[in-house]
Amino acid sequence: MDASHKRKLEESLRKSTRFLWSVGKGHNQETNYQWLWGQGLVFERGAYASVTEQLLDKPGIEKLVTDIIIPRVKKMFSEKDLADLRCCWKANRLPDMAFVRGFDWSDLCAFLELDAREYAYNKRNVPTGWSDFAKVWFKEIESLRKPSCRVRYPPLKSFNGEVLARTIKVFADHHNPRIKYEGMHNAIDALTACKSPKGKDYNFHFDVDYRHDGIRIQRKQGRGYRTLSTERDKMQRQAMLAEQTIKS
Repeated sequence: MDASHKRKLEESLRKSTRFLWSVGKGHNQETNYQWLWGQGLVFERGAYASVTEQLLDKPGIEKLVTDIIIPRVKKMFSEKDLADLRCCWKANRLPDMAFVRGFDWSDLCAFLELDAREYAYNKRNVPTGWSDFAKVWFKEIESLRKPSCRVRYPPLKSFNGEVLARTIKVFADHHNPRIKYEGMHNAIDALTACKSPKGKDYNFHFDVDYRHDGIRIQRKQGRGYRTLSTERDKMQRQAMLAEQTIKS
């Protein structure tokens, strides 16, 4: 991490209204401090601003990010979840309700601003914007992660095994006619319910089958169908079990 990178991260951490950009153990000060002490950090109890300065002095921003922040984010979100968030960020749109429904309020607060009244009265996570940390993560921190930590998506293949594209996005972007793609969280729907980039239904779709070596697809005539998250999860589990069986 060069000096310029360090200065950007230090400045962001100091200016943020959220302690450690909300990447901690909940929003209770004592809980956060106990968690940090458990990570082996040494500092005197005080206001968040005072503790932040102590942490920037020792262990310093580089160690704080690589040893505390990144491992904590990886515990809160899977690689696929982070990829979905990245897709939404790049597309300048917020994650849909199907995504946020699967997370605790405290975890989502790291990346998203949430409607406090909606959560208080209806216990629903409703995103209203991106957090300070989201900008820092996608622009400054994510590049510090080891390449081996990046998610790898299965290739897209025909039912006879021919490789069609390395990802669903590449396939959708280069298909003629072009298929609308809205991110990895809804990637399978791009195939099973094919639409034009403007959202108009095509009169064709693809049957999808998860295999241990990739996602097999077959073009069918007629308007398609959207898949339930439980169906996608089941297909993915079956593919992983098949892969584990082959490796053993």
